[in-house]
Amino acid sequence: MIIIISKIFFYLCLSFILGIALSFLNRQGILFLLIFGSGLFLIFGSFFIKEFCIKQKIKKVLLLIIVFLVIFSGMGGWMRYNSVANPEITPTDLSYFNNYPQIIKITGITRRVEQRVKNNRLMVEVIEIKIDDKEKKVDGKIMAFVPRLVQVNYGDLISLEGRLRSPQKINGFNWPMHLANEGIYSVIFRPWVTVIEENHGSFIMSRIYSLNVFLQQRINRFLTYPESAILSAMLLGNRGEIPAQISHNFRQIGLGHILAISGLHITIIAAIFFWIILSLSLWRKHAFILTSFFLVFFILMIGAPPSAIRAGIMGFLFLLAQYFGRGYSFQNAIIIAATGILVFNPLSLFYDISFQFSFAAMLAILLLFPIFQHYAYKQIKIKADKSPILSFFLNTFLISLSILLFLGPLMAYYFGNFPAISPLINLFAIPLLPPILFLGIMALFSSIIFPPLTLIFSSIVYLLLSLLINFSVFINNFAFIELLQFYIPIYLLMIYYTVLFAIILKIKKNYSSFSILNPVK
Repeated sequence: MIIIISKIFFYLCLSFILGIALSFLNRQGILFLLIFGSGLFLIFGSFFIKEFCIKQKIKKVLLLIIVFLVIFSGMGGWMRYNSVANPEITPTDLSYFNNYPQIIKITGITRRVEQRVKNNRLMVEVIEIKIDDKEKKVDGKIMAFVPRLVQVNYGDLISLEGRLRSPQKINGFNWPMHLANEGIYSVIFRPWVTVIEENHGSFIMSRIYSLNVFLQQRINRFLTYPESAILSAMLLGNRGEIPAQISHNFRQIGLGHILAISGLHITIIAAIFFWIILSLSLWRKHAFILTSFFLVFFILMIGAPPSAIRAGIMGFLFLLAQYFGRGYSFQNAIIIAATGILVFNPLSLFYDISFQFSFAAMLAILLLFPIFQHYAYKQIKIKADKSPILSFFLNTFLISLSILLFLGPLMAYYFGNFPAISPLINLFAIPLLPPILFLGIMALFSSIIFPPLTLIFSSIVYLLLSLLINFSVFINNFAFIELLQFYIPIYLLMIYYTVLFAIILKIKKNYSSFSILNPVK
């Protein structure tokens, strides 16, 4: 019975995502909906029939109920996408006044501050506007681009004076839909900013963001730039200070994921926290509970990017399964995490690169890695328990190869870069990440508790980060890197993924599944 409920929930989540996809295709044109929509519907239907009519053989009444719930869930995804992608604009909405010819005074509360190399970005929840000397109550959010010298914090009540604009597409990048995913339909550039009053935000969130700023300042004290910027990105999610050239170098060779907090970062950081709790002689169940709370706190502190939310949800489900002694389904965790994010941000499926990259990587680990692992271990004939080091590097290579096949074309589509050498590069870079994160955390703690130790930890972190930076420069100097820079058109991308999934489905019928959580022995 538990298995059937789990399967029903899985298909309800999947149908919600399918509803979002069909709604997106409908906005592209009826031809897109007929061709690709019918294909998606047939694939979903075939799996549904195979699961509930052939495998489970459930009764007709229950089957009808499940079909009704699946249709209802799919309609929910369709309507949720439409409500965000095409909102009804009224005179009480801020976006109603976009592109107004005169200067508008906007009053609102700062909900997020992003520090970048060239400017700061403020996400402001608007309360009212002053236009033609008349004050109007409005609803909406605005993204404000202000000089770095402007000092604004989370929760500040501020006024912005400038011209309200509608976001525009940038070199093919659908910036309006990207912002709409966060409920932002208006932007303002270099406004006159006045801080009216402080502490208008949530007390808890204010303290969390203040801690992020405090830790950032600590890192800047014990590390020089740009190493401090990279460690801040890895530990605190603050990527705005990383030099553009370093970001470019890392992305060119497939190491861009090192600079963004992803599932790997959160797994390592959560493991460190879990180890610290256990070292204090607390019970494992207490450690599970405290680690779960820590994950929530940490994700909020770094700004809750999709990759971190996904990793946090999956991590929480894993801890929950361990706490109650239940089995952990990697597949169900992925679908629950994706649905949880899409309920609140339905446009992420097509307009949030971070979301796409994060879940494409998870699909690669779920679908491709077990296949590669099966055949690699079969050919090389090694046992994970007897050759742990060799097994670690082999799994690292196979996971990187799997992710390359899923993410490589997507990176070529977005950035014009296909990191073909990333599986080999990650053999060098991935083993450096745990010591960098661990020593970075120890340096932070020692800078607060016992500063003399900070020099030891920070010196090692500095050497490791410098090694990564110089390694990326060294590899980028090879001429063949230029050959890997090309763009892939959207139609080739769709053909590629269609063929890839067809091959995976064909192979899956003929191999024994291996799980990343239960390696081959």
